[in-house]
Amino acid sequence: MNYHSPGVLENSKIYLHNASRRARDIFYYLLCIGRYSCTVDYTVSRQKYDSFLLIYVISGKGKSSARMG
Repeated sequence: MNYHSPGVLENSKIYLHNASRRARDIFYYLLCIGRYSCTVDYTVSRQKYDSFLLIYVISGKGKSSARMG
């Protein structure tokens, strides 16, 4: 699936996964996986994210404003 959001380039792809009920109850599981190519203007702002988020940056940099409480 192509992902369209301001700052995300056309060659970006995201794949969504629906885990079984059993997997959701007892395991860690993937919600989605993908590859984003972004412009320097791309930003993400979330109030809450109820799962783990793993990001591997190939080039460029990220900045987190998350507060650990």
